Amino acid sequence: MPAIRRLVKQVTPENSTAVKRYETVRKSIENCLRVGVVPYSRDSDVLDPVSIINSAFGFYLTSLPDVIKRFEGAKGDDVAVHSLWTKRLEMWTMKAIEDSQIQDRLRRVKGTAIWSSLARKS
Repeated sequence: MPAIRRLVKQVTPENSTAVKRYETVRKSIENCLRVGVVPYSRDSDVLDPVSIINSAFGFYLTSLPDVIKRFEGAKGDDVAVHSLWTKRLEMWTMKAIEDSQIQDRLRRVKGTAIWSSLARKS
């Protein structure tokens, strides 16, 4: 096993930063999804799309059935209802990713000449 671990470390990039980011935001993202809210950052940090996807997938596997039963009651066991909620989860996840990309672009543009020209036009 030690030889395999060494080989894996050689061929995969260091991911401890991404793992720490995920660990930091996972609960917050899942809490948003649990009440049907598009995940968002509560501070100035932009949510990482990979963390959003991983959190949403974990939520899908572990918590979505409970949420469906809470909102739908006895209909929660219906395949069509489960499919509808899966689509909702996918939409919320995509919206969170789009929002994070917009926030990231805004952060990169803010304070530049482009930002100044946009500020003058508005």
